[in-house]
Amino acid sequence: MSTKQYQIVFDWWDALLEISDSQETKEAIEKQLRSFSDGQKLLDEENGDVIQAYLKQMSTQLITASIDCTLSGVVKLFQNKDDFLSLDGSMGVKLLSIDNWVFHLTDFEFEEV
Repeated sequence: MSTKQYQIVFDWWDALLEISDSQETKEAIEKQLRSFSDGQKLLDEENGDVIQAYLKQMSTQLITASIDCTLSGVVKLFQNKDDFLSLDGSMGVKLLSIDNWVFHLTDFEFEEV
């Protein structure tokens, strides 16, 4: 089974996914997309390319999840998330890396208004 890697980039944040080229994986991804109200819209915007539509859908899901979790935490979160494929590779999609949000008190500015 061959795989391809896809990087999702937003400003300074990024994630790396490995996705199987198998028909079974593509069908599972399409099923995930169609389980959401905007799934058909994403497929239409990407001219039926299920991988690109999936990456678009997952971009906001992953960046939101990475606020509270490390790589292993995000993978674990998606093992139990309804209507989403697991990201541990068991369903043809594996999250290889993800930036997480780290905040330090020195990063904030405080002003009286």
